[in-house]
Amino acid sequence: MDQDSHRSTDVAVRGLSLRRGEIAILDRLEFTIPAGGSLGLVGPSGAGKTTCLEIVAGLTEADAGTVAIGGAEAAADRLAACAYMPQRDLLLPWLCALDNAALALRNRGARRGQARAAAAPLFERFGLGEFEYRRPDELSQGMRQRVAFLRTLLAGKPVLLLDEPFGALDAITRSDLQGWLSSTLREERRTTILVTHDIEEALFLCDRVAILTPRPARVAKTLDSPRHGERTRREVVTSLSFAAIRDNAMAVLEGSGR
Repeated sequence: MDQDSHRSTDVAVRGLSLRRGEIAILDRLEFTIPAGGSLGLVGPSGAGKTTCLEIVAGLTEADAGTVAIGGAEAAADRLAACAYMPQRDLLLPWLCALDNAALALRNRGARRGQARAAAAPLFERFGLGEFEYRRPDELSQGMRQRVAFLRTLLAGKPVLLLDEPFGALDAITRSDLQGWLSSTLREERRTTILVTHDIEEALFLCDRVAILTPRPARVAKTLDSPRHGERTRREVVTSLSFAAIRDNAMAVLEGSGR
């Protein structure tokens, strides 16, 4: 990847409030992420998690509050700093996996050959070796998500915004990809915000987890995730220390909805 892909920068969200008509979506939402850190946003459906990502990315503006990425608050600056991976993989069915992944580079002005040359070496690392020239309908859902994530990384942005990236996958595939993504994020060290309904997923993948209240969203509590280094996902999530933090997080989430 190019040199920009190794940049990282901090994110500071201060006092975000947003209404849509009579409905309050966000209420003085606040959190910070250090450069290269990761934060999981967990909360009930409709709590405003995706809206928060859209505001961070500069795609939507809040009624009040600020978002700064590396100190820059302008929407255009935030958009330039963020790579957004939505819930659906959005692969183009007429392009092979390699060209779908390289699309981020093509959008930045690279020629097809240049983009392919940059993306191809990563396919083996991402568990996609020998599938470079398969069309999306020839790939499993897990492979499609890996291609979509590779496309997100190749955008070369210092901030990754991941919106339920594994929400549509079966439990076994989801578990496998969580382990894969954990090691990938350790290697990449981009500043990352992960939106998920799964507390266990957030605690495993992120440095910290912010638990949101039901709409209008506020941060009910922020928890530090247990350090797990190179241990496997199964070793981590079955440990007593992880179970204790997960139970604490569940209690906060259940209490915030009352």
